[in-house]
Amino acid sequence: MKGRASLVICLLGLLHASYGQIDYDSCIIKLTKAQLITEIARYSEQWKNDSLAKNGFRKFFGKEFLWCSGDQLKGMKWNELRTYLGRPHFFYDSKKYSYLQKGQVNYRYVLFAYRSYRQFKDLGNIILDITVLNGMVERVALQEVDG
Repeated sequence: MKGRASLVICLLGLLHASYGQIDYDSCIIKLTKAQLITEIARYSEQWKNDSLAKNGFRKFFGKEFLWCSGDQLKGMKWNELRTYLGRPHFFYDSKKYSYLQKGQVNYRYVLFAYRSYRQFKDLGNIILDITVLNGMVERVALQEVDG
């Protein structure tokens, strides 16, 4: 009986780790720009294979690498980064949205979705926003939808 209780506690811990919120206060890994680009290139296929944001890779990679070191991508050419990340789920550009600066495009990747990535505004989903101005990365931001 004691063994079963330990197993249940262990499984609950794993579930919490899999579906828990992002801890924005701690970063395990802080990389330089060159290191981050190397890691993005290395794991590009796994990133693309999780395009529906269901197997957990994007959630992990986003939290551990992009949240902690995404600021290192500022000034990188968007076309180079996009070859590693693939097509974004959504994008918003200044041609269609007048509140954006001229030449600005916001690219949005869904990193984790409880249901479909198309309902990216659902509570608990994790979103990666990349702001590009005139073809250069300006900002990388990670957010968890909290309602």
